Amino acid sequence: MKDRIKDLMAGILKVETSVLDDDLEIGDIQEWDSMHHVMIITGIEKEFGIKFQREELIDLETVADIVTLVEGKMA
Repeated sequence: MKDRIKDLMAGILKVETSVLDDDLEIGDIQEWDSMHHVMIITGIEKEFGIKFQREELIDLETVADIVTLVEGKMA
């Protein structure tokens, strides 16, 4: 699942998946700005058939945060 999320993120950000280490945060790279963050969230919701609550999105800052939240929703 982690690889699917990273592939999706890389496609949206137009970067190599190798750039997306677990500790990478929004704003660490130019490509990951607030607009692309929304695109990532929307893309993940569509890809995995899930819906995030506003409260869940507040603390999403790193790749690891996103992966953990998606894995939790899919469990």
